[in-house]
Amino acid sequence: MFENDISKSLIGLLPAAGKASRIQPLPCSKELLPVGFQSVGSEQGVMALRPKAVSQYLMESMHHAGVRKAYIVLNRQKWDIPAYYGPGTLTGIDLAYVITDYPYGAPFSLKQAFPFVSDATILFGFPDIRLTPVDAFTRLLERKSETRADLVLGLFRAKDPSKMDMVRLDSHGDITAVDIKPKITMLTYTWIIAAWSPVFTAFMQAYLDEVEPGLQLERQKTPKGRQAEYYVGHVIQAALDSDIKIANVIFEKGTYIDIGTPESLVSAIAQMATGEE
Repeated sequence: MFENDISKSLIGLLPAAGKASRIQPLPCSKELLPVGFQSVGSEQGVMALRPKAVSQYLMESMHHAGVRKAYIVLNRQKWDIPAYYGPGTLTGIDLAYVITDYPYGAPFSLKQAFPFVSDATILFGFPDIRLTPVDAFTRLLERKSETRADLVLGLFRAKDPSKMDMVRLDSHGDITAVDIKPKITMLTYTWIIAAWSPVFTAFMQAYLDEVEPGLQLERQKTPKGRQAEYYVGHVIQAALDSDIKIANVIFEKGTYIDIGTPESLVSAIAQMATGEE
């Protein structure tokens, strides 16, 4: 549907610079942990199955929406990701890798890639989250085209609101605020994926440039290990407070599993062991 219009300027953006401290020790980057299986042909007439990395599911969903090029943002310790995916043959997407030294959190990791994607429509997701349906990004692009929004968020029912960016909706179903990891909440939905225009990329760039000096000063005064992380949700809230046009798609029947927490990692491995997909 999008192949002839925006797909040429469509780029996937995946932040993979985190240290996964909550689930260490790990034998590899968490984005490469297997949470399912894939067919690699047949052996002696029998379908051959091999483990499938969690991040591959996200890239399949992006590919389904028309993405043919993506940037994965890494820290200097995660060379196993480009070693595994290489140029992207396994995913059908041409992959490039950006190294970041920013210590503040995911939005600053994304900032490192902005010089390469400033004019593109971005499809964004977290590579340690497996989600359904596979056409989720396609539906975000459809909503973006319908509403001409600069940012479209994919909303899912939150399994554990205390670990997610929860969104407040008004009576029309529009997002009015983002509550980041609330300890207690009656809110239902969290955002998991996003599609955005160059307008939002420019907004995020300017906003991060503005808040970075304060974050730098705060980190200098805060003991290591107690420094707060800055989330993409903070940027979304700033956009809500501005004139950025934001829309959303609610995936009532959508599912997700975030292997970034010990409990969900155990659950994902258990599902894989029992053959659940």
